[in-house]
Amino acid sequence: MGRPALPSCQRPCEGPKPNMPPSPKAIPKSLTTAALVALLIVGGFFRFYKLDQSGPFVSDECDYYLEAQFLYTGLSSLAKSFELFLKERRTGQDLWKRQEQIEAIRQGTKGKSPWRGRIGHTYPIALAMAFVGPDVRIGNYVSATFGVLVVGMGFLVGRRLYGEGAGLLAAALLSLSGFLTVYSRSALLDVNMSFFLLAALYAYLRSRDESSEHPLLWLSLCSLALGMGFLVVYRTLFPLAVFWAFELSDALSRRQGKTTRWPGRAAALGLPMFFLLLLAELPYYLGFMACQLLSVVPPFMTYFQQVLTSIVFVGGFCLASTSRAFEAANFLSFPYLFGKLSGPLVTAAFLGGVLFSIRRRKRQDLLIAALFLFDLLVYSILQPRARYGCFAACLGAVMAAGFLNALARRPRTTGARLAAGLFLVLLLAEGVLHAWKAILPPPGYREAMAYMASHKGLKHISSYPAASQAYGGVENVWPGWPETETELRALFEQGYRYVLLDFLEVIAARFYTLVPEGEKRERLERSLALLAEIRRSGPPVFECPNPPVAYVQNIFEVNHNFSLSLEAARKARQNEGNIQSIDIYDLEAFFEKRASPGDSSAAPVNPTPADPTLEGRGVWPPGP
Repeated sequence: MGRPALPSCQRPCEGPKPNMPPSPKAIPKSLTTAALVALLIVGGFFRFYKLDQSGPFVSDECDYYLEAQFLYTGLSSLAKSFELFLKERRTGQDLWKRQEQIEAIRQGTKGKSPWRGRIGHTYPIALAMAFVGPDVRIGNYVSATFGVLVVGMGFLVGRRLYGEGAGLLAAALLSLSGFLTVYSRSALLDVNMSFFLLAALYAYLRSRDESSEHPLLWLSLCSLALGMGFLVVYRTLFPLAVFWAFELSDALSRRQGKTTRWPGRAAALGLPMFFLLLLAELPYYLGFMACQLLSVVPPFMTYFQQVLTSIVFVGGFCLASTSRAFEAANFLSFPYLFGKLSGPLVTAAFLGGVLFSIRRRKRQDLLIAALFLFDLLVYSILQPRARYGCFAACLGAVMAAGFLNALARRPRTTGARLAAGLFLVLLLAEGVLHAWKAILPPPGYREAMAYMASHKGLKHISSYPAASQAYGGVENVWPGWPETETELRALFEQGYRYVLLDFLEVIAARFYTLVPEGEKRERLERSLALLAEIRRSGPPVFECPNPPVAYVQNIFEVNHNFSLSLEAARKARQNEGNIQSIDIYDLEAFFEKRASPGDSSAAPVNPTPADPTLEGRGVWPPGP
């Protein structure tokens, strides 16, 4: 029989321990829920306000939209063809003809064939198109939705680590983060990736909980979240390396009799992610089989081919530019960016949060600090791009919340309480200010496309083809820049009626920093000279504001090299008044003026003969 319990009056009692602060009162669950909902609404306001006027501008945003458009229109055309095939089988009528259907599918498929391997971002955009159609703003709405979800996930991680109060404070910092608002309002994928990485971190923390009944289940969910992040972009491999390192260090630090957990945890962390990637590859193989049955060359790469191509293309460029772009000042990139886009007080809170997490020396605190520092360290060495700091900004907000929550729980004098309260008020006010500054005027491409469509048609040559293709359609935009006036006239005869000039000075400056001396640079110079001659030929037939220069500076305030990026941003701001409009020039009027007698500017620009078909011709400009 068990030993009878002592009556409460006979139980040994422990007196209050000296110098111990009283336990803070638990926040009522209803109050926590109400506060979290309010923070989600605030975050949603800054992310969705005037988003209906937005659209893609950066070349990556345009590519993601065009890839999603390819998937949506291609699958829609395929579904219509399959429906006709079933109708033929059902009625016995001769309705489905292979060549006609292949041509119909080809004509109905718009956009660009996917090659970047970012299906975790393009699939949600394509799915949204199924409900509202191929609206050019959908990518911005998808990112904004994930931006709100990041606020909720930050609350869960903060509460798991430091309690209810810290969770709410983390949600507040994320909701009012100017840094995250910039990327949430864009059509870029970095906020989406940050959501899945935060979800992976939350599941991993649950798997490390000693009281967890199903640690391997939580670890498997962590692996699936990492897999979803990998489908968004392969940069998820860096956080995965940190999780693996912590698992290995834990296995090595445990006693010999407890190391049996390691194989199971290692498998749970790796296998679900691997099978998810295989599942993502399966539809592409089915598509290849369908193309073989129809005797059609597949118009797309498989997912694994896309990822490998992207790693070779983007990763190769990154490694090639690292040796030229690296400098010690690159390690200042992300502290500078956090201060500029979110505010100096937020940056100070991030620093306090990192030191607080390291000082606590708990494994979960060291894990989040390692993820934060490893993320910034790797990108500062390889390529300190501004958008690569999104996940670190989320982790910084969580650690800062834990730090500030711990300060609030310490007994202090009235003056210290007032100082802490004032700092928190200033911190939130700074967040509101920077989040509001992230709401920038929209680009003017819809107005430009509406003008061309209502006059001589959408077919045009653009100084920024990526944006023109997203807003006007790939089939209506010449994908490069003509080098000579002969090529320009050949394009005019093929139906291209306008030249759209926008952002030319910034793009030209980027060319001269990326393209070394040689034949390609000479070709670029000829193209730029021709476009400049078009601009000098007379006033544009249409002009509209296009103010996202500040938006681009926020996205690329630091890009490759800290010092050079700041210098480029300074020059761009000095020239900002000259590059904030879209100018459309009529090619017919341009050639009429060139042919007029007595015109001193009538001499052909770059009169090099060109292939009239323009096959393989044209300079391919990168976007900003």
